[in-house]
Amino acid sequence: MVTIRAAEGLQAMVPLLDTTRLDAQALRTLNDLRGWDRVADHAGEEEALFQLWFDSLGAELWAPLQQHPLPLGDPTPYNTIRILADSALRTTVEQALKVDATAIVLRTFLAMARARETDGPLSWGEANNARIMHLARIPAFGRENLPVNGAGTAVNAQRGNHGPSQRIVVELSSPPKAWYQLPGGISGNPGSVHYDLLPEWYTATYRPVHFLSTAAEGEDKGFHRTTLVP
Repeated sequence: MVTIRAAEGLQAMVPLLDTTRLDAQALRTLNDLRGWDRVADHAGEEEALFQLWFDSLGAELWAPLQQHPLPLGDPTPYNTIRILADSALRTTVEQALKVDATAIVLRTFLAMARARETDGPLSWGEANNARIMHLARIPAFGRENLPVNGAGTAVNAQRGNHGPSQRIVVELSSPPKAWYQLPGGISGNPGSVHYDLLPEWYTATYRPVHFLSTAAEGEDKGFHRTTLVP
């Protein structure tokens, strides 16, 4: 569940901080980020703190591009990190846009630390609001604020209402074996006993897949059949 953007971003951003300008509360926040294992834990604050800092830093750093007569897009997060980590590239950007990247890093960090102090702890689970909604977008058929780890830049790419819903693990043996997770069931019917399997999904509990060679095998395993008659 390590988030690559946080791992690479902090490696580029933290060295640019002038720690002599940080008060005790800001130093505590910095030490929390330094000691973080870069895992996007839904119960932890660190991923939420990093995202707040990185997003505000990028918005301020690239703000001059929004004044350009041509519709220029901001550099990607990857390139933002690459520029911050490379002094030569950083100097080129500073001269071209007339900005002070180091000052922006400090200013946005202090703003993030003050927000943490003023608003109180914000867990990554609250900030991310991992959720699975029914295709009909009826709120009662979906679930929000799921206690699941991960982020858009982690292997478990759970970002808001986007993420790895169906998961399948296959063993290429003979005969093959497989295990699956499908949180909303195959039918999407809220009346099905197989509809809400979310506790299994966010605890990574897999169900075995049954490979059938005949219809009778399915009946023996308790499967059912639905016949629609016009």
